[in-house]
Order: sequence, then C-alpha cells, then structure tokens
Amino acid sequence: MEPMYIEDQTMPGKSPSTDERSAHTRTRTVTPVSTDAPLLGSHATLQALAIIIPQVQHEFDVPTALSGLGSTSSFLGMLIGAGSFGILADIIGRRTAFNATLFLTCVFAFGSGLAPSFAALCGLLASMGFGIGGNLPVDGTLFLEFMPTEQQKLLTLLSVFWPVGQVATSLSGWFLMPSRSCASALDCPRSSNEGWRYVLFVLGTMTGAMFVARFFVFRMLESPKFLLSRGKRQEALDVLNHLGRQGKIELDLTIEDMPQLRVRDDDASPSTGKIWRTSSSWMEVVSSNMSKFTPANIRPLFSKSMWLTTLLVNLIWYHIQQDVCRLWIYHVQWLLACALGVVSIAGVPASFAGMWLIETSLGRRGTMVLSAIGTVISFVLFNFSRSQASLLGFSCLSTFFSNMIYGVLFTYTPEVFASSYRATACGIASALGRITGALAPLMSGAFLSIWSDLPLYFAAGLIGVAGLCMALLPIETRGRPSL
Repeated sequence: MEPMYIEDQTMPGKSPSTDERSAHTRTRTVTPVSTDAPLLGSHATLQALAIIIPQVQHEFDVPTALSGLGSTSSFLGMLIGAGSFGILADIIGRRTAFNATLFLTCVFAFGSGLAPSFAALCGLLASMGFGIGGNLPVDGTLFLEFMPTEQQKLLTLLSVFWPVGQVATSLSGWFLMPSRSCASALDCPRSSNEGWRYVLFVLGTMTGAMFVARFFVFRMLESPKFLLSRGKRQEALDVLNHLGRQGKIELDLTIEDMPQLRVRDDDASPSTGKIWRTSSSWMEVVSSNMSKFTPANIRPLFSKSMWLTTLLVNLIWYHIQQDVCRLWIYHVQWLLACALGVVSIAGVPASFAGMWLIETSLGRRGTMVLSAIGTVISFVLFNFSRSQASLLGFSCLSTFFSNMIYGVLFTYTPEVFASSYRATACGIASALGRITGALAPLMSGAFLSIWSDLPLYFAAGLIGVAGLCMALLPIETRGRPSL
C-alpha cells in the first residue's frame, strides 16, 4: 500500500487554498470531539484511585498489603482495553470504537460507586479500566487523521487535559470526601463513608456528559483516512463534503478526487449524501469486520523498515509508567486532595512547552529525551529534599517533565505509523505501558519493605531506559505528513 495523504495532497483540479480551508474545517470540527472525555477520564481515574483507596480500606476492612489490588485491577482492565480497542479501531473503524470506550467508562464508573464489597469494586474498576484503556490509542489516532500536517503539534497540547482531569478529581475529592468519610476502620458503615462513591459518580458523570454530547451536540464522523485505507472512497468523499458544508465551504469534490488505495473499492456506489448507508445491525457490522482480522493486520509493524521503530516505541511505553514513584510519594507525604491538585496543575504548562519544543530543532525525539532527563533529575532532587516545600516543589517538577513526555509520546506514536495499522500499533504500545502500571501498586509495597527510597530509584531507572530508547528512534516525525 502506498503512503496516503489527505490534507497534504492537492487533489486533481483543486487549488491548494481549497485544501487548506478543507483541512482547517476538519480540524475545527474534530477538535472538541476527540479531546475532553478520553484524556480527562484517563488520568482522572488514576487520581481518583489515589484519593479513594484509604476510605475503601476503612469501609471494607482491606489489609494494607491488599489495598493496591484496586489500582492493579484498573490497570489490568486498561491493559486489555488498550490492546483490544487498538485492534478493533483498525477493523471496525475509529468512530465505533471511540463511542464504545466512552460508554463503558461511564457505565462502570457509576457501577464502581455502587460496589457492595472490595472484590466487586476490583471487578468493576477493571471493567471501567477496559473502557479507559481503549480511549488513548483510539483518540490519538482519530484526532491525528483529521489534522493537517502543520497542526499535528496540537496533539501534544491535548495532554493538557490529563492534569485538568486530575485537578477536577482532586477538587471533587476535596469537596465531597472530608464530611462524608470515616476517620478509621474501627467504625465505618457505608452510610458514614459515601464520599469516595461520590467521587466515582463525578467521574462517571463527566464521561457520560461527553458521550451524550457526541449525539446531541456535535456529530462524530469516521476518519476519511481509515475509510480510504479500506477502499471506501465514496464514504470518505461523503465525510469530506459534510465537513465542508459545516464550514460553509463548497469543496466540490468527486469520487475521482479520492486517492484509490485498493484495486477494488468497497464502496463505489453513487453518493446518497449520507455518511452512513448501511442497513445492517451494529453487531452484524462488527462481526463482519472482525472476520477480516488476520496476522496480516500487524505484519507491517515488523517490516524491514518499521521493526526497530516498533520495538523502541513499545519499550518506551513499557518503561515510561512511573506510577510506582507517584504512589510512593503520595503514601509517604499523605498529601490531601487539594495538594494533589497543586501537583497536577504543574502538568498544564508542560503541554504548551512540549507543543512549542517539538516544532524546534529538537523535534519529537529531542524533546522526549530532554523531558526524560528532567524527570530523572527531579526524582533525584526529590530524594534529597527535607522540607515540605521542597518536596512539593520537586513533585511539581517531576509532574511537569513527565506530562511533557506523555504529551510528546502521545503525538509521536500515531504520527510514525501508517493509518492502516495505526490504531493497532498505538493500542499495543499503550497496553505494554499498562503492564508497568498494573504491577506498580504491588511492587511499591514490596520495595518499601526493603528500602524506602527503592521505588524512587526504580522509577528513575525506568525513565532513564526510556530516554535511551527515545534517543535511538530512527524516525523523526517533525514536518512529516501522517500517512
């Protein structure tokens, strides 16, 4: 399959200015669709777990040695969800997979708030994590495929919603939990400990609001690049013309203007003016598309030109999770929800700094390496801090650099892979990252029993290895059109 460009390709008979306006229209339309809910939900969940676990322990009388099972369950769900929805998005489409992740997250967030036991809570958190885990690879893929090349840097800026989600969860915990929480496990009936449940309800409400808005406020469209990769030129044409009408721009495109990436189009029927023209049920569509999955779907990831990039990207995602260190910091300092919010806010300027740096001579790779070095240094400085102010300051510094790493990596990963297997690649990478996250709560307790500083140095070592992998990446995507 030849490389595919939509917004960067001047279509036959169309002037460059028309393409630029079309790309701008698509950018403006998709931006609110694929930002808030997925990125808010992902890190808001992690923050919620850090806040509610002590009260969950009190209510269900959970031993400290087992308290990490809640976080581990959530990460296991995220691991499975990332891999599953990454593959699904390359088979059934980005739009359907994206909708499903939001729905599952909303339903199981509310279900977790109603959990009658710790075992039930772990199961529900794993189910909620399944939806959240699928958000990240699908969202990045969908957003990038609507972006003109010069605006791909905005994908880094979307990482600003991670700390925003964390702050929102911290504030909800600060307002809802103090007056609705037990002081100890000695006398902690459910009626006196509803605060942590309300935090989960807030999380479910945020995601649910985004899911509902997708149908009543703005209309989610399928990625034209995905449709073209499947030979659906007519449907891709319908999407582009619909976006043009939304922007009050008459694109005047025809089927001949669509790049033909397959010998035979799956959808070459005359346009009906509708973007969805199937009479099959949703389950029939999913079943039909799932039957098309073969090892050939992932074989391009390990081709001669891509195997090293695939290996290094996956190693970076695997090593980049630093929740061992974060959980340790929170455990030692017993930070209140409002203090967690202060630390989270430090990630906001990192998104803007990262968006600027990736367009400089540093590029994506250099910015990630710089961020990794900064993260390791901040960990070391944190270890030598003795005052509350310096501990909080270096916690903020580590959050700044780590959010920059995530933001740039969130941009680089979908950029470097072609659209026909982009979501699969992003899903596998994200799933590998969740492995470290799933092990983190359990490893944290084991490390603390050996040496109180061990989790910190272990996390710094992981980031150091990730930084080395970043430096070895063979492809720089700055200024390169997404394929």
